[in-house]
Amino acid sequence: MRAFHASVFLLLAVFHATVLAADPPRRPKIGLVLSGGGARGVAHIGVLKVLEDMRIPVDYVVGTSMGSIVAGAYAMGNRPDELEKRIAAVEWNNVLTDSPPRLERSTYAKATERKNIVSGEIGFSDAEMRLPRGLNYGQQIEFFFNTLAARTGDVTHFDELDIPFRAIATDIENGKMVVLERGGIARAMRASMSVPGVFAPVEIDDRALLDGGLVRNLPVDVARSMGADIIIAVNLGTPLLKRDKIVSAFGVGQQMLNILTEQNVEASLRELTAKDVLILPQLGDFSAADFENSARTIDMGEAAARVVADRLAPLALSEADFKAHLAARAARHPAVVKVNSVRIDTKQLKNVSESFINRKFSIKPGQAFSTAELHANMNSLYSTGDFENVTHRFEHGPDGRTLVIEPVEKEWGPNYLQAGVRLSTDLAGESDFTILLAHRGKWLTRSGLEWRNTVSLGQVNSFTSQLYQPLGGESRWYVAPSLRFSQNKDNLIINDKAVATYSAKQASIGIDLVNHVDDDSTFKVGLERGTERSDPSIGVSQLTTEKSQIGVVKFEYVQDRLDDWVFPSTGNYSFVNARIAPTSVGATVEYKRLEMGHEMAWNRGPHRFSVAGRAGHLWGDDLPLMELFSLGGFLNLSGYQARQFLGGDYLFGRGVYTRKMTLLGMRSVYLGGSVELGKMTRRLNGDQMERAQFAGSMFGAVNTALGPFTVAVGVGERGNQTFYLFFGKP
Repeated sequence: MRAFHASVFLLLAVFHATVLAADPPRRPKIGLVLSGGGARGVAHIGVLKVLEDMRIPVDYVVGTSMGSIVAGAYAMGNRPDELEKRIAAVEWNNVLTDSPPRLERSTYAKATERKNIVSGEIGFSDAEMRLPRGLNYGQQIEFFFNTLAARTGDVTHFDELDIPFRAIATDIENGKMVVLERGGIARAMRASMSVPGVFAPVEIDDRALLDGGLVRNLPVDVARSMGADIIIAVNLGTPLLKRDKIVSAFGVGQQMLNILTEQNVEASLRELTAKDVLILPQLGDFSAADFENSARTIDMGEAAARVVADRLAPLALSEADFKAHLAARAARHPAVVKVNSVRIDTKQLKNVSESFINRKFSIKPGQAFSTAELHANMNSLYSTGDFENVTHRFEHGPDGRTLVIEPVEKEWGPNYLQAGVRLSTDLAGESDFTILLAHRGKWLTRSGLEWRNTVSLGQVNSFTSQLYQPLGGESRWYVAPSLRFSQNKDNLIINDKAVATYSAKQASIGIDLVNHVDDDSTFKVGLERGTERSDPSIGVSQLTTEKSQIGVVKFEYVQDRLDDWVFPSTGNYSFVNARIAPTSVGATVEYKRLEMGHEMAWNRGPHRFSVAGRAGHLWGDDLPLMELFSLGGFLNLSGYQARQFLGGDYLFGRGVYTRKMTLLGMRSVYLGGSVELGKMTRRLNGDQMERAQFAGSMFGAVNTALGPFTVAVGVGERGNQTFYLFFGKP
């Protein structure tokens, strides 16, 4: 019996050893948790580089805010070195703005900018004023996230990614944490980083979502619930502002968010156990808003991970096992299926017609397209001014892969009000302060009728009201009847001295036929009838009141391809306009007026160059005062007073150099100068120019919420010099 027991024991031991050899101990599952931190979050890429260098496997990845961006990109199969290159190449000024690049904006947006009207707007609906829910609706940054997701194919759940992923957001209605685990991954990333007041909330599954840092900036518990045995947590920290830095309402709001974030981070840190690893990048006072220099934090993240290398080392795999781990992750990568159909999701449309969207969106079913073409199409649709944002997703069904375009109509429309300020002075008594307002009422009918109004109050008082009716179908033609009133006071300069002040008033009605050739070019032909009157108020007694009838046939062509209206670095701008005033259409004085010009710009790094030329000619014996050409003023013979030369013919050319730099903490500072040459023939307010006049300027400018603020000095011949201070471009 004793021998039998020994045999049984021996068999059991052999069986147990065999089982152990066939089924080695399970490797602990590792969850990577990346905290939020704005631009500081780019440091997470440095941590990822060290983890891969040390062959640390990652089985789950969870992120909040900027942490969700890096976590999501990693989960989609982007390797750390790829992410580093992509971050270094990002043009953050374009990505972190709602506005598409200027070259892709609408003709209306470019025209209002040329009038010094800023792009910010408020809305009116049902006689109620409405404001956007954030400064930024994430149009450009969400598309950037979609480019990171472009290689993932179609997933219905984030567990289907190379690495199972979760993004954390906050429900604005109840303040609870929302764990995003399915749907559009770029949309989830965008929701997770919706900083209150900066980015508008994101609508997902009938919930309005804000930045997850409000409730869980370091979501350790979420990674644990996914199945992680060991947590690697990367906490960037949210340093509180010193009291002397809290000097505005914005500072108070920022401090409030920092306090909320730090409180929930402390709770998450208490959930870490002895086997977990905490990585603390030492980012110092690096600003969460400094995206332009965010790539510098990658080395800081790498250094922080190296500090805890001894804690990470036990988690490392052999080289063979790590290659197998990466191969298993890559095998999960969903294949990208060719798009064979395009669909517009109309659920968010209230006023805009689907046919209008189909006309603006040029990618058609079955058509091959690139990421750049998709981006341009979405920006073209977004630049119409009808939408909070225009996003896209891919669906996979029995008929293949479908590109779905999701335009979300503005909740504060369809009436919009924009404003601007024009301020200038030469510190010698000549000043101009004008408030500008622009109203745009859209979709008054299903056919797309608009009502456009502009008001100017100050040096120039004017009101223009215009209806803008598309002629149907896919036509680019519009008919635009208008009503216009204007009154302005101006100095009459004779022989370089202001000798009189006169008031000019105009009232007219007109109708234009307009063709938007493309988003860059507009052709217009029209007829205008009305009256004008010039009254001397102060000055020489020889001036008398003049009244006349306006009767003008007008033609205009404008092509605007400049990347920046004030200080361009690429592109060109051209215009031609003609006004013919025959007595047969009611004109008191017959004349013909033609003016044309061209500007082109290029750059070499921070150095910007532009050259421009203009010319004009008036035919007629009795030239009306309001139609005369003028030279004088900044960048228009800078050393002379505005409108110092008035006449019937002119030639003008200039070259401008500008350098963009950072100065005293301000990133968009421009310093430069100009060289100018102009000649006015048939001059009516002084001695005739025997030859062309030379002038030049030196200037400095900085971008502000009201537009560029510029200080300049102009010099001309014979000791002429002027000083300028103004907002906007003259």
